[in-house]
This record gives sequence, C-alpha cells and structure tokens, in this order.
Amino acid sequence: MQTLSKGQFFGNLECYNETMGITASVTSYKKGDCTADSVHYHEHPNFYFILNGGSIEKRNGIQTEQLAGSLRFYYAGEPHQNIRKGIHPKSLNLEIDRTFLKEFNIAENNLSRSFLESASAKFLVLSVYREFITNDSLTDASVQLLLLKLLNPLVRTNNYNKLPLWVKTLKQVLHDRWNENISLQELAILTGVSPITISKRFPIYFTDTFGGYMRKLKIEKALSLIKSTNFSFTEIAYECGFADQSHFIRNFKQLTGFLPKSFRKL
Repeated sequence: MQTLSKGQFFGNLECYNETMGITASVTSYKKGDCTADSVHYHEHPNFYFILNGGSIEKRNGIQTEQLAGSLRFYYAGEPHQNIRKGIHPKSLNLEIDRTFLKEFNIAENNLSRSFLESASAKFLVLSVYREFITNDSLTDASVQLLLLKLLNPLVRTNNYNKLPLWVKTLKQVLHDRWNENISLQELAILTGVSPITISKRFPIYFTDTFGGYMRKLKIEKALSLIKSTNFSFTEIAYECGFADQSHFIRNFKQLTGFLPKSFRKL
C-alpha cells in the first residue's frame, strides 16, 4: 500500500498552493493510468472534491460511485482506493496539516464525517479553494477562518448515530424531495412531531434555517449538473427548482464563491 506524504497526490499536478500548512491542489488523470487507482492512504486528513469525471471509491469494504461535485473526506492513515472514470477526470484536494489541528485544539477523531461530506462542507471547500486562487494579502486569514468553520468540533452534534429518529426521517425526506415545495405541516406528519418542534429544533440539528438548507441541497444538485451535462444555466436553474437563471446564479455565487460559468471551466 502506498503512503502519500504532504502535498503528494496521484495524477498530473495542474496547480498547487500552500499556506499555514494547508495544501490545495488540482490534479488531472489520464485514462488507463493504473498507478492513480492504487490503494493508498494520506499522512494528513484530506478532502477529495471531484471537479470532472467521477470515480469508484473503495473504502472499508464498501464500493460506491462518486460523480462530479462529490466530496469525500479521509482521515489520516485511512486506506482507500479511487478508480477514476469519465473523460478528463480532475479533482481538487485539500490537505490539513496536523499542526493546524493541534494549534486550534481540534481532535481529528472527533470530526464528524457525516458533516464533512455534506452540502455545507462542499461549499466551504470551494470557498477555501477560491481564496487560494485570489491569493492576496487576506488569503491566509480567510483560509484559516474557513477551515476553522469547516473543522469546528461542534459539528459533532451532526453525528448521524446520535440524532433523534425524527431528525433522521426529516433529513431523508428533505434529501429525497429536495426539488419539491413541501409544507411544514406535511413534514410534521411524516416525522411524527409537531410543526413547533421542527421550527425550534431545525437550526440546532441542521445548522441552518429551513430555507437556507433547502437552497444548499438545490445548489449541491447543480454542482453535478454543471459538470456532467451540457445543460444551459437556465435549464439547470429550472431543473433545481429556482425561479429563474438570475436567482440560481445569485445563490450559486453566494454559496460557492464561483459563478456557474467559472465553476464549469475549472
């Protein structure tokens, strides 16, 4: 099994930046490159965001298909395998040096993967990368604040195994029916709790307002459509339940830091 040290990744390195021990890199892969598909682990915690193409992930005896717009998080020393698929596969990697975690008293094993692979985490990772691209006098501080928000130990409250049953049901309903205008009353019936309980507890368990969370789900779906289809932005806007293209573009920019056109070109 191959060990990848800090700043080391498979594929052709297209760009690489480092600040405060945090590395950001974009790598592309050639079809048939078996080396890039090898089982490996990283010496530091690592985010793997698929920009183009896709991959078959093998981890802990489980095989899953990951499409463009997918985000995966790997603990330091965690064996895994990513078999690249599609035309011109490309990924963004963020690697967190242990010194950063130690400085801010963040225990890696307390990080909740259920949060780190959520829509919110995807947007934070893209925002970090956007700061690396900007690369001005504010970049270091901006990256630091974004990573602290991403890695804050308080995200343990989102640990799936500790959630009440009604919250798990609500989360599943929202993810299954992300493109519907579902009412609070209907959610109350489906979860078996009162509308008041949902209203009071939603920001606690979902770290967002109901509207904010649903917009994140819609933009999360748009990430994949932008990269894996030739749909126009107007078509994607309607497909994801936005009133029009301008409404979609405004929300996309607010959450990811990129205009849809710029994200498609990444």
